[in-house]
Amino acid sequence: MDIVFAMILSIAIKGISAVVEIFIQMLITNEVGVSEYGSYTFFVSVIEGAYYVLFSGSIKLNTFYLSTPSSSLSDFKKKYVLRFVTPVVALIIACSAAMRNPYGVLSGVILYLYYFAFDTGSVFFSRGRQLPAMLGEYLFGRIVLLIGVAAVIRLNAATGLMLLGLYGLQFVTMLVWFAPHVRRLSPGTDSIRVPMRKLAAYQLSDVANSVISYSPPILQFFFGGAFTAGFTGIITIVKKFINFISGPTAKVFLPELSRLYKNGESALSPAAGTYRKITMYGLTSSLWMDPPTTVS
Repeated sequence: MDIVFAMILSIAIKGISAVVEIFIQMLITNEVGVSEYGSYTFFVSVIEGAYYVLFSGSIKLNTFYLSTPSSSLSDFKKKYVLRFVTPVVALIIACSAAMRNPYGVLSGVILYLYYFAFDTGSVFFSRGRQLPAMLGEYLFGRIVLLIGVAAVIRLNAATGLMLLGLYGLQFVTMLVWFAPHVRRLSPGTDSIRVPMRKLAAYQLSDVANSVISYSPPILQFFFGGAFTAGFTGIITIVKKFINFISGPTAKVFLPELSRLYKNGESALSPAAGTYRKITMYGLTSSLWMDPPTTVS
């Protein structure tokens, strides 16, 4: 897909998904309550924050290496999932079960699904198959979540655990959507040996972003309770709506930038300039809409 068309399409699809997310927030806050939404936001922030602190480096590996069609990370991914992702998630689930915390157990399961859903989506972006990735990652999962939330509210069954389960259902939806499209991807023939230093560097680059993005509702939950966490979550949703351009555009541009980087620095400059402007827009809007403070 042409990168300019893919960029425009990504903005349009992400804009629609931002509206869907606002409808989800309005349903929960209006029909269930701000406090319940605060509890929901807390666990969502913990799951997403944990993903970015622990596992998101694999997406950057996909972006860097799989932008070359002949490259393959399948051998590395098998070891990574078996030796790191699965044991970490199993430990979270086991500790939560030992403490008899069903929210922790469910959060661990969702974290596992989250990893596979977004890792698969990033492979599509890296291989130039942006449309299946955008529809699954931005739209279909959220639509299923919206329908599920509306259904449980209608049935008067909107408990905190049920809402969290519906949040996880969107990642199952993504994986189901991706399944038939995965067969059409180029598998690659050149197995890449990934240096651990590169994986660590990519992973560490997301830690600061995770703290900035996910710490406000978590801190609000601990220091101000579920209601103030819900209030912070509402602000965060508004920020996501305003910031809907930079995120999907980055996922379209970065694989192309990686490919150009491998072809020489001179080829990188024009695309890099465009992406730099988009990134600065996203950074400015994020700091304006979601400064790292607490609500008293």
